[in-house]
Amino acid sequence: MKENKKKEDRMMKYRVLLIVVTLISLFCVTCVAETSGVCGDNLTWVLDDEGVLTISGTGDMSDYYLDYAPRAPWYDSRNAVKSVVIEEGATSIGNHAFTGCYYLTSVVIPEGITSIGREAFKQCNSLTSITIPDSVNAIDTDVFKSITAVIYAHREANSAKALSRGMRN
Repeated sequence: MKENKKKEDRMMKYRVLLIVVTLISLFCVTCVAETSGVCGDNLTWVLDDEGVLTISGTGDMSDYYLDYAPRAPWYDSRNAVKSVVIEEGATSIGNHAFTGCYYLTSVVIPEGITSIGREAFKQCNSLTSITIPDSVNAIDTDVFKSITAVIYAHREANSAKALSRGMRN
């Protein structure tokens, strides 16, 4: 009897250990943030080891949301993003695209981008200046919302009204 009880106890411990190891493995797989993927029908993104997030391809960037899916695909790596380079061919920056990228210091927006979505740079507290090309003709509300630093947004065309919509706190 005692031998059977010991054997059952050992089997139970083995099962518990197996379950724990399986759960840890699953958790670790979901913890690893992606470093590349898709961010529009014809746009891709790559985040390198230096914190440069590069957007490549053609067309519009997808819109994202802060409080529910889909979040920007680099959202889980947002603290690693130090600069954003959007290459020529992209035509828009989606809603909430870079929200919460707290350590983002610089953004390269090429000619050809025509719109910047709602709260695209919300809470990018390290972002202090950005140049917006003349091709941008639509800047949604609160693009730079909740940025504590003074931000200098430069635009050469008649853009003061459009920029003021995006600069509200």
